[in-house]
Amino acid sequence: MSQAELLSPAPLSPSVSLHSGRPATTSLEVAKFFGKRHDNVLRDVDALLSQLPENSLQHNFEETYQEQETPFGVKQIRVFILYRDGFMLLVMGYTGKKALSMKLPYIEAFNRMEEELARQKEAARNITQDIVDFPGSLSITPSSVADRKPLRALVGSWAQVSGLPFAACWNQLKAAFNLANIKELPQEWIPDAIDWVQKRIDALPAPAPATALPASPSSPTDDAEGHLAAIREHIRQIHRHEESLFLLARKALPPVRKPGDMYSPALRTGLTAFQSMEDCAGALDYSLRALESAARTMLALGR
Repeated sequence: MSQAELLSPAPLSPSVSLHSGRPATTSLEVAKFFGKRHDNVLRDVDALLSQLPENSLQHNFEETYQEQETPFGVKQIRVFILYRDGFMLLVMGYTGKKALSMKLPYIEAFNRMEEELARQKEAARNITQDIVDFPGSLSITPSSVADRKPLRALVGSWAQVSGLPFAACWNQLKAAFNLANIKELPQEWIPDAIDWVQKRIDALPAPAPATALPASPSSPTDDAEGHLAAIREHIRQIHRHEESLFLLARKALPPVRKPGDMYSPALRTGLTAFQSMEDCAGALDYSLRALESAARTMLALGR
């Protein structure tokens, strides 16, 4: 192999996956594959949507927001999910011999996905009449960091209650769902994963009742440790209820089915309220831990 071959980047492959049970790609993947800036692809989609007749093909474009890691932290970026017809309308404007050679692999990828869906749907129909609908069984939506936040917090509670390292609990969860990386966990599996972790917590043995000791004067430190232990137990209980509450709140957010939905007053109000919930939960957790730290400082001074 020549040095030029070693240094040349690997060719990109078109990315087509299931979104809501339908084959689709994203504006990010299109930009990457066609060598375009993502903001220019978003501009092209916006221009295309402004020209489409009302209630025609808009359902082939789904506006959403996606988390992207940067050197300065995670930020939300605007992204379009492009279903087959939406993708075709978009790339019709990409002309030239090179553009044509890049469109063909994408079209073939859509064809393969649709053929596989049809094959599996037929196989499911032949296996049993009890299988209701194939797309529901294959509707796999990649989860984001925000989607997995309630699950991560509950695993943290499990680690605290059980005394196991967080990594050990996390690895047990991944093994139970046959995941090499937690990023492979689809959104549709998160409620099952939360339920699985909760069952591990519920199965832990109850703490042994305190053994009565001979009456003796207790030191302030002993009394404080008892109160701090009670506070930590309350924190674990709060975390458990918080995660269930966050999951219910996310499900209550208005759905985004068309581009204009992202700017609806209902969704804006919901997102603002959800952010307030996260801020309050974080402030409560910080305050309780700060209380314990300050108490220990005061006790150390009194020794």
